[in-house]
Amino acid sequence: MDTDRLTWKVSIVGPTGSGKSSLISRIVYDSDNPASTQKMILRKRISVPYNGGSRNVDFLFQELEEAKNAEKFLMGSTAILVTADITSKDSLSYSEDILKFISRFERKPLVVLLGTKMDLRYEAVVWQDELDNLAKKYGALSFLVTAKNSNEVPKVLEQISSRLLEKVASKRK
Repeated sequence: MDTDRLTWKVSIVGPTGSGKSSLISRIVYDSDNPASTQKMILRKRISVPYNGGSRNVDFLFQELEEAKNAEKFLMGSTAILVTADITSKDSLSYSEDILKFISRFERKPLVVLLGTKMDLRYEAVVWQDELDNLAKKYGALSFLVTAKNSNEVPKVLEQISSRLLEKVASKRK
């Protein structure tokens, strides 16, 4: 790739209480304290392994409460993370509405469906296969995560980075 640094705008959208703020806080500050995100654009700078080397990437994260009222923000996103609380069927239904809405965009961002609150898996009413089926239906990736610890979130960020790097490389060929 020709550039030293890439910048990607990532929007996180989902129903109220689905863990958006905590997820951003975990990514940017390695904390699950949502108070630190303050509903603004936050940057996370990482180095991503790619083709035997690495690329520097700036992720610009923005949290959006309502997808339909934030269409102009979503349309300019490189990736959209859609959150669904696995302890709520209503949350999954709301997330499906968001995925349906995003699928109509002319310019296709990378879309990821995140089943959040995996730390509450014993209270889950939404399962991995439901997430996977919904993600497949709308051409999205799917993952189960929790912001309570830092185990899954870096893996998800790595997968997103790899997919976006592949997308960039294919456009340049």
